[in-house]
Amino acid sequence: MVLEYRLEPTKKQLVIVANERSGRPLVFGKTKVTCPFDKGVEKVTPPTKLALPNERQWRTRVFDNAFAFLKRRGKFKPMKQGELYWTSPAFGDHEVIVESDVHGALYQELGDEQLQLVLETYQKRFRTLSAQKGVECTYLFKNHGQKAGASIDHEHSQIVTLPFVPPVIKEELEANKRAGTCLHCALLKREKKNVLAKQGAFTAVCPSFARFPFETWIVANEHIRSFTEFSAGDNRDFMRLLRDVVARVYGVSHDYNVLYHNSPRTGELHFHAEVCPRPSVWAGFELGTGVLVNPKSTEEALAALRAVQV
Repeated sequence: MVLEYRLEPTKKQLVIVANERSGRPLVFGKTKVTCPFDKGVEKVTPPTKLALPNERQWRTRVFDNAFAFLKRRGKFKPMKQGELYWTSPAFGDHEVIVESDVHGALYQELGDEQLQLVLETYQKRFRTLSAQKGVECTYLFKNHGQKAGASIDHEHSQIVTLPFVPPVIKEELEANKRAGTCLHCALLKREKKNVLAKQGAFTAVCPSFARFPFETWIVANEHIRSFTEFSAGDNRDFMRLLRDVVARVYGVSHDYNVLYHNSPRTGELHFHAEVCPRPSVWAGFELGTGVLVNPKSTEEALAALRAVQV
């Protein structure tokens, strides 16, 4: 088995080589294969790390990813400045968060009580993992649909830890430094005409610079570092707005990602969640140049999302 961080030296891209990932089960739609995330088959997955409200009557459940691309073994070797051919054991955590005990229940169909259990699960695991020695960044993300990278259709998210700040988060931090201000605070003012919806302390925006058709960001109105700083009211409002956005996105694309951007251990980042529909895949131009082609204007995206009945 190979499980390593590697640096692609000509483009400075970080790669995780994890050849066990190719053995992941594919569970979509009607199949004779038992879904490993279903209730009653807990023994087919790694042991439970957290279950809410409790392990016996769980409605959310967390365990190590059986096909993890990060594991707590070996010793991480930091990259030296100017090092071209860097490799290191892919040290870190990689967990699965099952978001419902009902197979087939869609995220946008979850009630308020279930959504609060989901967010509580996110927050508890985020706090626990972030407190570990050597963790520089904890990252939560959701893949829904095969085009978005999911191999199982039972609603779930994943959470990982890294012993470094990954390039995208690092660039967000550095962009703020170069601008001399928080770009996400500025975004709420700059993109007022592109607001899709509001709920309490959060605003959903279709940014004018969207990378994907129908891409929508949910941004905290106040500058907060992490969803671990939410009040009880914030918890409710955020999940209701996220449910609304996911329902609208699902109406135009059944494949999507949700990317939660919290501050790393060091550095100040304005909390936001990026909902990225994936109706199409990146092709040769995008992969070869790093320049993305979005075939939908912001105006078209807003009109389509507003037209979805939720």
